[in-house]
Amino acid sequence: MTRLLILDNTPRQLEVIRDLALGVGFAPDDIVIAETSEDAERRLRAVAEQREAPFQIAVVDIHLGDGLEDAGVQFIPTLLNSQHGCKVIALTMGCPDSDGVRAIAHGAADFISARWGLPWYELLERKLSIFKALVEGTKFPLSV
Repeated sequence: MTRLLILDNTPRQLEVIRDLALGVGFAPDDIVIAETSEDAERRLRAVAEQREAPFQIAVVDIHLGDGLEDAGVQFIPTLLNSQHGCKVIALTMGCPDSDGVRAIAHGAADFISARWGLPWYELLERKLSIFKALVEGTKFPLSV
């Protein structure tokens, strides 16, 4: 069982990310969606209180609209302090790549930018598949 936390404030993007995760083998009950950093922090407290299993992978949108320009970046250390070994993929949709570099400096394992001109959802699907295989100790899928 690999648990995934998705933190994004855009309903359509949340739906796409959830569908990608289901497509690479995440169980529906192992996908947790949060639309704000406060909501995500509540889920982390539930893990700390042992009411929920820990997260091994997280997809975090850098700009959440929480009032802070980079609320997602600021959330990454909080996530990693409570979920040791969690692999974080930061999404920088429409943001400069320097925001992705800042996310990595704050502990993200990788970032995806929509500004690269590549279909971000294909890149995310591939990264979710690879990180899931890493967490579960299985072979990397050759294709998704």
